[in-house]
Amino acid sequence: AAEADAIVNFAAESHVDRSTKARAGEFIDTNVYGAYVMLEATRQVNRGARFLQVGTDEVYGDVPFPEFPTERAMLAPSSPYSAAKAGLVGLTKTLAREWGAFRVNVNAVAFGFVETRLTAASDDDGGETFVKNGQEIRLGIPEKMRQLAPTIIPLGRPATAEDAAGPIFFLCSPWSNFVHGQVLTASGGQTTGMTT
Repeated sequence: AAEADAIVNFAAESHVDRSTKARAGEFIDTNVYGAYVMLEATRQVNRGARFLQVGTDEVYGDVPFPEFPTERAMLAPSSPYSAAKAGLVGLTKTLAREWGAFRVNVNAVAFGFVETRLTAASDDDGGETFVKNGQEIRLGIPEKMRQLAPTIIPLGRPATAEDAAGPIFFLCSPWSNFVHGQVLTASGGQTTGMTT
C-alpha cells in the first residue's frame, strides 16, 4: 500500500434486524476483525497516518412501532450488531494506546440517524433492495419510524451527508493533531446510544 495521510474505515456489516437471525459471527468478523486486519496491514507502511473508524452510536436495537417512545417499549434484539460496534470502540481506544508511540493517530466517529439509502423510507412493497448470499435484503426503515426522528433527536432532524462529512474531515485534518483515542459522537444531541 502507498503512503496515505488518513485511512478511513466505514461501518461494514449492518442491517440490525438481521443480526440475530443471520450468523452472528459475520458481524464480529466483518466489523471488528476485518477492521483490525485492514488497519494492521496499512499501519506497517503508513507510519504517522491517521486512522479513523466510522460507525454508529445506535447499538441497542430497534423499538417496534407504535410502542415508541414509551418507557415500556421493548427493544428488538441486535446483540451481535451491538457487540461489533462496541468492539470497534474498544479497538479504537486500544490501538490509540498501542500505536500512539508510533505517532499513529486513532479515533472514531459514532453517528446517530443519518439520511442514507439504509435509512430511506421503505415498506413491505417498496424501497431499494440488494442480494447477499442469495437472499434479497430490503434497505430502509418504515416511514412511521422515520417520522419519529424529530422527537428523539434534539436538533429535530436526521443528519445529512454533509453533516456526517464534518466530523470525518475534522479528525482527518491537522486540526485534530492532539485528539487521540476518542469517539466523536455526531448524533444531533440524541443521547440513547453507546457513547453518550
